[in-house]
Parts: sequence; structure tokens; C-alpha cells
Amino acid sequence: MNGYSSPVVPRGCLAFLAAAAGAAAAAGLAFGLFGLIFGFVIAALHVLFLAAPLYWWIEYYRRPSPGVVLLASALIGTLPALIILKPGSEWADITGALLLCGLCGVCGGLAFWLVLRPDRQ
Repeated sequence: MNGYSSPVVPRGCLAFLAAAAGAAAAAGLAFGLFGLIFGFVIAALHVLFLAAPLYWWIEYYRRPSPGVVLLASALIGTLPALIILKPGSEWADITGALLLCGLCGVCGGLAFWLVLRPDRQ
């Protein structure tokens, strides 16, 4: 026993919540209060259905490094937007939106990494 009591909320849940909050904060910087609120809902859905399963899959095969987590989080932020925006759109029209979504994903992944820190477990 290391002297710490068992947390009420497991650290993994806090890390996933931090990922959603980090991505929402990036959206809030770009779009204001609406972006913050709407961004948190969208980011929470990304975390629940994409990030958590992908992280557990990666963790099953290897210890995740910061680079792997940030790359995966950029893809998690970008791919759903690509699927929604690409049909009938030109690449030049959606590049800015995809970069913003990727940045939101990276911000969420960084927040996740800073809370969970699997390299220190």
C-alpha cells in the first residue's frame, strides 16, 4: 500500500473527462461560449465511442507513448469530421475545418495524457 486511499473516481475516468474538456477548450477558443458547450458534448461522444476503445486496444498491445496518444487523438478529432464534411466538398473548402478538428483532438489527447500519465504507472 502506498499510503493513498482509493479515489472516488478512477483516474482513467478523470483522464477521459479531461480529454473531452481539453478538446472543448480548444473549440471554445475558436468559437466562444457556444463552441465550448457544443464542443464538450461532441468531444465527450468522441471520447466515449472512439478514444476509450482505441486507447484500450492500443494499451492491450503496448504501453502507449505520448506520440502514439497524440497521433491517435488527432485522428480521432479529424476522421469523423472528414466523414461528415467530405461528400461533395472540395479539399480546399474543408482543410481549415479538418485542421481545427485535429487541433481539438490533440488538445484532448494532451489533457488525457497529462492526467493519466501511463508512463508513470
